[in-house]
Amino acid sequence: FASAGAASGGEVYAKMLNETIGTKFRGIRGYRSSPELTLAMERGEVDGMVGWCWACMRADKPAYLTEKLVIPLVQFGLAPEPGTEQTPTAINLVSNPADKQIFSLIFGALAMSRPFVTPADVPVERLAALRRAFEATARDAAFLEAARKAGRDIVVFRGEEIDALLAGQYALPAEVLKRATDLSAP
Repeated sequence: FASAGAASGGEVYAKMLNETIGTKFRGIRGYRSSPELTLAMERGEVDGMVGWCWACMRADKPAYLTEKLVIPLVQFGLAPEPGTEQTPTAINLVSNPADKQIFSLIFGALAMSRPFVTPADVPVERLAALRRAFEATARDAAFLEAARKAGRDIVVFRGEEIDALLAGQYALPAEVLKRATDLSAP
């Protein structure tokens, strides 16, 4: 598969599958961007790519899906993307409970995507106001229409959900954290 490098998401996810369910994915490194990765696939330089976000593929290369030019093999994330339930999730391919915890830990970043953060000492009432404003923006009709025109889905992972996810991750056993670190290291 086309790879941006040893520390890229694609390489991490491929390594996770190789070491937990026995796949034999091998990254071909040196591609610098998603357009280069997809071009390598189109040229036949590689057999595929690992870790391309579903919304990105739908927006940037819709013909890949509508014309069935690619076959999604597995999804990475805590839950399947809406409308893709026929494609298995990586977390459901592993049976070992510790591996499920590791996958949940690593895929937690995908659920949060690109979180907005504040310093820890922000007053509670200001934090609540910022969260309300963020959520109101995510429901704003003009904002949603602009996202639709750009082919982008808006999925909000609320601040309270991030807090709960992080609390669960911080409570994981040390051996799970060590194995997740080993799996995600280049």
